[in-house]
Amino acid sequence: MKEPIPPRGHAAAPISLRLTPEERDQLERDAAGRSLSAYIRSRLFGADTKVELAGRTSGRLGPAERQRLLARILARLGASKALPSLNELADAARIGVLPLTPDVLADIHGACRDIADIRDLLLRGLGLRPANGEHDDP
Repeated sequence: MKEPIPPRGHAAAPISLRLTPEERDQLERDAAGRSLSAYIRSRLFGADTKVELAGRTSGRLGPAERQRLLARILARLGASKALPSLNELADAARIGVLPLTPDVLADIHGACRDIADIRDLLLRGLGLRPANGEHDDP
């Protein structure tokens, strides 16, 4: 007699495993940024095992995806001219010599766009979805 096939969309029941703190630390080190479930599954069933995750539409990121996204954020921040530009504008405003030329306005708009992009990437890194159109240019 065949076993009944579980309905689609239902996740399999989790398996619990008790570990010592040292074992857990070793497991997390060995996983190297992957989720523990994905790492354990690959060790048990082979590196080519792929699992479809039902409900993965929540926008949540796995540890490796989050690490890549945060690396992009840091690279973008390092390459951005926003902070030095804003510091120069603040100094000029402080001493009262801020001419609002097209170049200055373009720098202000560019800095605001960079900051908005960095904000959106940070929100995604935290597993949140940035609202579209939430920020406007000055």
